[in-house]
Amino acid sequence: MPFAPALEHLELRFHNVYNQPSTFRSKFLEVQEWPTKVKSLRFIAYDQLMDTTSFCAFVKRFALSLKHLSFYISTQQRFLMSTWRTLEKFLLDYLSNLNQIDFCVHSGVANIEIDRRRLFDRWTKKQVISVFHSLEFHTRFTIPFAFDRLEYVSNDFVDYRCNRYQSNVTLSLSSIVMITFYSKDKLNLSLFILIQRTCPSLRYLRFKNFCDLTEDLIQNTIVTLPTVTELCLSDVASSINSPVLHRIFSLIPNLKHLTTQRRHITAIDTMDNDTKMLRHVKVTIVECSSSMNNNQDN
Repeated sequence: MPFAPALEHLELRFHNVYNQPSTFRSKFLEVQEWPTKVKSLRFIAYDQLMDTTSFCAFVKRFALSLKHLSFYISTQQRFLMSTWRTLEKFLLDYLSNLNQIDFCVHSGVANIEIDRRRLFDRWTKKQVISVFHSLEFHTRFTIPFAFDRLEYVSNDFVDYRCNRYQSNVTLSLSSIVMITFYSKDKLNLSLFILIQRTCPSLRYLRFKNFCDLTEDLIQNTIVTLPTVTELCLSDVASSINSPVLHRIFSLIPNLKHLTTQRRHITAIDTMDNDTKMLRHVKVTIVECSSSMNNNQDN
């Protein structure tokens, strides 16, 4: 990046290498010249796996000036968020001028670990929501939520925990416009009731690898997400049965744009011949061939 020594607000975004190791490593840090007076740092890596050692080393470069830190990362390493003291030991103790912090961290993605939410509860500088996933990793984020996307969403979000035991604050995620479901389990009714209640600005749903629903959600005809207008099924590797597809489309009554693989189109067309639910929906077909994606708009 061009060297701008007087820059006070710095935002870095890394994209589109889902579940791949991050390019943000020591060599990347060494070849760059970074501004020295940054007061506000926003670091966004929604769909990368971040090396937290490199991340902490990078943030410490701005220790003398940094007042506001905001970061969204996913990491295979769990140490940064394993206990309340770890976050301070590796990062916050070095930021003496910091007066505001916002984060969302998916930690320990590749580690087998126990539910460590109680070990983090003594971190009380901000209200923090913790989720322990059945795949044995954690999601933690500060409230109010400061980002427009939320990854790795599963049924486990219903059993969220707040670090403030006496908190009566109702969970609100009004900034979120996109949710990515990443779960091998069938998504249930309680999860979508939570989303309906907490995400009033939600516009985009994405299913990653799997798309299946529990019977209580399929049979339910009341819960809908009327603000959602875009749906992505192009990353779903397995087939999707007709009852699940029918419920997904009834769940999104104002759908305007569907992105999907051709393998799902036959089931959608069969269903649509009966329901005509996709009559006014733009459909983008994504063909996966080797490492290349060819898009065709219908």
